[in-house]
Amino acid sequence: TLFGRKQFSKDTEYFWVPPSIAAGQWTPGVPIKYSGDMPPTPGQLLRFLKKHSLSHWSLKEALETADDLSTEVIGQAKVDQRDVDRADEEKQRMIKKMMTTLKKEKGLVDVGEMMGLKKAADAVGADGGDAK
Repeated sequence: TLFGRKQFSKDTEYFWVPPSIAAGQWTPGVPIKYSGDMPPTPGQLLRFLKKHSLSHWSLKEALETADDLSTEVIGQAKVDQRDVDRADEEKQRMIKKMMTTLKKEKGLVDVGEMMGLKKAADAVGADGGDAK
């Protein structure tokens, strides 16, 4: 099973890829895309995998395990998302600091700031900073 995201999208797509027994061949068939309700639950993905998989495993046990682990997985996902958000905020602060330094050292002007776009973005609730 594979999952991935399209560039600039937060929607995750899930695929079941038929296994290959031939060396050097990735898959003998076309991958099957999960087309259920979004966002899919772990149970829906397990049922999708069981439907297309050739292996023998207990769907009931897998669903029970997924239910048991769901709070732990969600908790870890939230921690990971906070780390990503924190890193993005730090990156934006560094960019802002660098731009402020460039403005002071080189005498550059922020065209968006001159046109009042920054104040409008601040009013809408976008990330704002110190206005000059």
